[in-house]
Amino acid sequence: MATLNRQQLMAKLPNLPRTTGRRLCGAVAGIQRMVDINYPAHFELIRYVGPGSSPYAIREGVDPLRHNAARRHVMNFDGSHESFRGTLNLALRGGESYPYLTGAASIVAGLASAGAGIMFTISTSYLDGTRISQNVQAREGDQIWQVEYLGKNASNILHVEHFILADPFRKNAGNVATEWCIHESIHEVSI
Repeated sequence: MATLNRQQLMAKLPNLPRTTGRRLCGAVAGIQRMVDINYPAHFELIRYVGPGSSPYAIREGVDPLRHNAARRHVMNFDGSHESFRGTLNLALRGGESYPYLTGAASIVAGLASAGAGIMFTISTSYLDGTRISQNVQAREGDQIWQVEYLGKNASNILHVEHFILADPFRKNAGNVATEWCIHESIHEVSI
C-alpha cells in the first residue's frame, strides 16, 4: 500500500452519511465484550494509538481506499445469551427510569437545600430523558453484527462503528426491514 498523506486521503475517501445518533446505555458494553472475546482486535480498520485529540489511527496493512468497510459477526441469540438479551431489550426500550418524575420530586425535596443540587437534578433529568427508545427488540434467532466504515466529513477522517441487530428469518420471509442499527460510535482518525 502506498502511503497517502492527509490531503490525498481526504480527496479520495467517501463522504459519510449523517449520523444515526443511536446510543445504547449500558448494554453496549456487553456487545463490545463479545467482540473482544471473538476477535484479536476490537476494530478491524483502526487501532488505538494512545490518548490525545485523535487516539485512533488506520491499522497497518489496511488500504482505506480499497478497504474502507468491514462487517463482523458478534453473536447469535440462540438461547445461550438470554440474560444479555433481556438487558439489551430493556436498553432498546429506553431503560426503566422515570427521569422527569424523579427530577420533579428531587426539586421539590431540594428546595430547602442549595440551588446547585436543583441545577444538577435538572441537568441529569434532561440527559436521562434524551435516551433514545428504539422500536425493535432482540428475539430468539437474531444476530448482532459489528459494521465499521472509514470516511470523511467536512474536515475530518472518521471511523464509524455500528452495532446491527439482524433477523435472518424476516429476511427469508421477504420483509423489508431485516437489520437495525442499534448503536453508533464515531472516532476521529489521525494519519
